[in-house]
Amino acid sequence: MTTASLDSYYGEAMALGERTPVALLDFAASARLAVGEALTNIAATQIGDIKRIKLSANWMAAAGHPGEDAGMYEAVKAVGEELCPALGLTIPVGKDSMSMKTRWQEGNEQREMTSPLSLVITAFARVEDVRHTVTPQLATEDNALLLIDLGKGHNALGATALAQVYRQLGDKPARRA
Repeated sequence: MTTASLDSYYGEAMALGERTPVALLDFAASARLAVGEALTNIAATQIGDIKRIKLSANWMAAAGHPGEDAGMYEAVKAVGEELCPALGLTIPVGKDSMSMKTRWQEGNEQREMTSPLSLVITAFARVEDVRHTVTPQLATEDNALLLIDLGKGHNALGATALAQVYRQLGDKPARRA
C-alpha cells in the first residue's frame, strides 16, 4: 500500500495471487485460486465496492506441450468468462509468456523441463484512507482469532504448501465454494 503523497491518507493498494502448483491437478482451479488469493490479500484495505478492484493477469504456459493449450483454455474460461464476470471484476491489462519449456543436451542425453501453467494475478485499487487497514499481526491483549471456512467443509489440500512440505502433491485441490 502507498499513499498518493506525503501529506495525504488516500492512496492505492496492490496484492498478488498465484497457485501454480495446483495447475498440476486442475488448470481451472489454479486460475480461480490465484484470483481468490489476490482478493483475499487486498481485502484488508478499505476499498469499498469490490468492483473498484482491477486485475492484471500474467499467464505463463508451455504452448504446444501436450495438454497445456487445453489447460490454458480451461483456465482463461474459468477466470475470464465465469469467475470475474460473476464478481463484477475486470482484467484491463495483462501479458503472456507462452514458451515455458526448455531443452538442453546433457552428455548424450536430450533433456527438457516444462513449467506448469501459471497465472499471477495482481489486484489493485484506490484506497480512501490507508490508516483503516488491517494487519496480520496478532495482539497479546484479549481478542479473538476467527476461522472463516471459505471451502464450506471441502478442506482439500492438494498442491498446497503443506502438501509440498511433506513431498506430496495430493489429488484434490481447493475449489471455489
